[in-house]
Amino acid sequence: MKSTLIFLVLVVCSDFAAAQQGGQFELWADELRSSCEIVESSSGITKIHMFHMGGITAASMEHFTVPVPQCWVGATWVADELAPGLIVGMGNTQETLFGMVISYGGCRDLPVYLGHFSIATTGQSMQCCDLAVIPPSQHPQMTTLECATPVVVWLVGARDAIVNATSECPCDATVPVEDSTWGLIKALYQNTR
Repeated sequence: MKSTLIFLVLVVCSDFAAAQQGGQFELWADELRSSCEIVESSSGITKIHMFHMGGITAASMEHFTVPVPQCWVGATWVADELAPGLIVGMGNTQETLFGMVISYGGCRDLPVYLGHFSIATTGQSMQCCDLAVIPPSQHPQMTTLECATPVVVWLVGARDAIVNATSECPCDATVPVEDSTWGLIKALYQNTR
C-alpha cells in the first residue's frame, strides 16, 4: 500500500513538473493580463487574448483548442489573429480534432503574447461560463518545443477564463504552488503504516 501511494505521488509530481517546465497557456480579457473575466463587448465582438507563460525559450505552442462553450449562448467564433511574427502551422482555436499549432518563427523567451481570437456575441451568455483551453481529441496533451540541444518537448498547462464571472465563480482564484523536495514529500507519509 505504501509503495503504491508513493508511486502515485511520483506520477502526479512528474506530470505537474513537466507541465510547469513547458509553461502555461493562458486566456485573458486584455493584452495587459489585468483580468481573466471576459465581459461581452457592447460592440458585438469580444476578443480573448492568448499568452504562453513560463521561463524557457520556446519555438511553438502545439495542439490546443479553445472551443466556444454551450453556456456562451449566442456566441460565434469569428477569427484568430496572431501576434506579428507568429505563424499558424495548423488549425485554429476552434479545431477540435488536431487543434491549433503556432510556430514562433524561431526561438523566443517566454512569456510570449500569441494574439487573440474574436467572438461575435449577443450578450446572452450564462453567468460563470467557463472558457476552457483543452487539448484536441487526437492529442492528449498540449505541448511546446524548448529550444535546447537536443530539442525538448514539454507538456503545457492551461489557465482558463470565465465569461460573465460573478463572486461565486471568480477566475482569479489560483491554486497556490510551493516548491518541495522528495524528502518533504516522503515525510508526509512516514506515519501512515
